[in-house]
Amino acid sequence: LDQYVGAVGCGVGEPGAVVETTGTVMTTVELSNDFAVNLDPEVIQGPSMLPGLYYRMAVSQLGASSLQAWREYCAATMQTDELAELAARVKPGAEGLKLRGEGVIGNPARTFEGWTDHHTPAHGARCIMESVALELNRHLSMLHACRLDTIRAAGGGARSSALLQGKAGVLGILVTHVPF
Repeated sequence: LDQYVGAVGCGVGEPGAVVETTGTVMTTVELSNDFAVNLDPEVIQGPSMLPGLYYRMAVSQLGASSLQAWREYCAATMQTDELAELAARVKPGAEGLKLRGEGVIGNPARTFEGWTDHHTPAHGARCIMESVALELNRHLSMLHACRLDTIRAAGGGARSSALLQGKAGVLGILVTHVPF
């Protein structure tokens, strides 16, 4: 419920508006004018505080905390934003790296598929950032969100311009930071 209230605080007040919060977890909330019966079972929905509207919410364990955990493991002297900026310079696809799963951050060989000696902490961070963006795309699909031109972003991850740009690049739409 707190994520839904946060979405309202970020200006989600009309049907079709979406806010995503990337922090410890990632939550995506959409406001709708109908109660859907064919949603993915992972989607939570209920009546909105606004009369006649409903909220839909998707939650994932993959969030900015994954990037922070990776930084703590391999680049503890850097700030998370510094590592994210280095990651933004790595080519899309992070030279073949794939994140093995949500929340399993640590030893590179267990965290990523395809990790080799030429990969750097920036490659790992790029992979995590892309995985977060792809998870946001999955959320939007589960919510049946369509015809978006902007997503509002809140939470710790929204303070990183590199993470916002990465999401925008994957989604092909504007992702804007909403101070919360």
